[in-house]
Amino acid sequence: MGNILDKFKEVPQEKKEIDASRKLRIGIIGTGWIAEAHVDGYKRMPDVEIVAAADLIPGKAEAFMERMGLGDADIKYYPSHKAMIDDKSLNLDAVSVCTYNCQHAPCTIYALENGINVLLEKPMCVTTEEAVEICRAEKKSGKILSIGFQPRFDENMKMLKRIVESGVLGKIYYIQTGGGRRRGIPTPFGTTFIEKETGGIGALGDIGCYSLGYAAPLGMADSILCMGASASLPCGLTQAIEG
Repeated sequence: MGNILDKFKEVPQEKKEIDASRKLRIGIIGTGWIAEAHVDGYKRMPDVEIVAAADLIPGKAEAFMERMGLGDADIKYYPSHKAMIDDKSLNLDAVSVCTYNCQHAPCTIYALENGINVLLEKPMCVTTEEAVEICRAEKKSGKILSIGFQPRFDENMKMLKRIVESGVLGKIYYIQTGGGRRRGIPTPFGTTFIEKETGGIGALGDIGCYSLGYAAPLGMADSILCMGASASLPCGLTQAIEG
């Protein structure tokens, strides 16, 4: 196995200097907990600037940016994603969609329809029909849509993908993957994460989508079996979800 892996070792390359003379202009849609990860990432990029934020709750976006150390930045605030996207003076290059799950599709589709690239927080959406409409909007717009499955860019995953694509393992006919959350759901940040009207999907969609996200780049099988379960007590299951 060592000899096989040696074939896929990368030759260190000199890092390219980033041209920050023209910065990408980013808008944040939804300023809840998960938006923190997006903003932290953008702050580390010298060729990116956050120029706008939208949230339905008055004052929430302003307070969020203040907490993230951007209170003095030249950022405009809006009461909805449409109000932000409709302001063409922003010249947005891309938006991060960080709303609750049931609003992923409408926010993403509207941004794409207006010629704006989208980084969409996972899960992509809550129904297959929404996923189809999002993909149609992306194809029609010619813009980039990226779903927030960042583990795909993990060095281990990239190595595994190179090995599989090389053919050295032969035809892949079976992939098994799984995951779990031992310490419950992020209710300290509100209940919209788990309510049907806002979250729209259960444990399988929340963390199970990561497992499917690991397998997809390696080549999906002809058939897929997915199972998920949730528990409200440490001593046993109280509800089975999505078989």
